[in-house]
Amino acid sequence: CSSDSNPPALNFSWFKGVTTVGSGRIYSISNISSDHSGEYKCKSINEYGEKYSHTVTLHVMCELMMVYWL
Repeated sequence: CSSDSNPPALNFSWFKGVTTVGSGRIYSISNISSDHSGEYKCKSINEYGEKYSHTVTLHVMCELMMVYWL
């Protein structure tokens, strides 16, 4: 997430729908699965207010499958 506000945004929050799922400029999903599919957006905040990003839709088509050959 980035912001070109003045003064600069110091706080960033990430949302899946209306649920807060993370904070900071970068949101990373470990062990991703189809449960993570949905609409995501971030919010930047400075001393004068807040602004939401455009929504991005994430489609996770299948879960990670490890195959081992012996």
